[in-house]
Amino acid sequence: RYFGGRVEERSLVPLKEARLGGIGLDEWLRRSPARA
Repeated sequence: RYFGGRVEERSLVPLKEARLGGIGLDEWLRRSPARA
């Protein structure tokens, strides 16, 4: 169990090929809205 929910064998992994992105932390932070 995972936080009270039932987790199947393939629940937390992709079933097909994973899609990998190419964004770095600095770019991700620039694109994220500023928090107050």
